[in-house]
Amino acid sequence: MTENRENYIERKEEVIVCNPINFSFSDAIHDAEKIHSKKRDDYGDSFQRSLRKYGDVSFLTVMSHKFDRLNNLLLTGKKPQNESVLDTVIDMAVYSLMYYTEKKK
Repeated sequence: MTENRENYIERKEEVIVCNPINFSFSDAIHDAEKIHSKKRDDYGDSFQRSLRKYGDVSFLTVMSHKFDRLNNLLLTGKKPQNESVLDTVIDMAVYSLMYYTEKKK
């Protein structure tokens, strides 16, 4: 790992290198798609099932947990022990897009 940790999104099997000069919104969407695909393999359709079972509050609960984690790390300056801050941000984007997709159906 290099010294500039903020330029990386870490995953178990891969490291996605983010060039901050050339990285675009489309690149971020592409990363979100890759992460969604991998997590879908692990979780199956659990988000959709939770949304059907508990309604919109299930989305709010997931986002609240992610937001609280970001709040804790960013405002206290603590170093993450597991997922990076950028992992949490991209997870929030993926959950938001999944919610958006379900609501558009």
